[in-house]
Amino acid sequence: GARQPGMTGQVKEDVLCRLTELGVRCAGGRLGFDPTFHRAWGGNTPRFSICGTQVTYALGDEPSITVTRSDGTTQTVAGSWLDEETSAAILARAGKVKALDVVLTANA
Repeated sequence: GARQPGMTGQVKEDVLCRLTELGVRCAGGRLGFDPTFHRAWGGNTPRFSICGTQVTYALGDEPSITVTRSDGTTQTVAGSWLDEETSAAILARAGKVKALDVVLTANA
């Protein structure tokens, strides 16, 4: 019988649409997170993964992203965009980034 070589176009489209709904953005080689997504949470804390990296959303006073690396070190960056190096490591599934804790503002 016929064998499917990988994900079908529909599955790929569904994955890309879901990430967009979750507020994930990619521009200029950098990953970012849309701070307006919080309106659909309904009191829950969204958790999902991007290329094997766990992402957790939370509400706070100032947008920030805490990057937890595989070696246990952490770095917190202001705003809702990662730098190119961290973004590239995530997108390449290099295993260097374990988790992202993204803080979004409630009034965005």
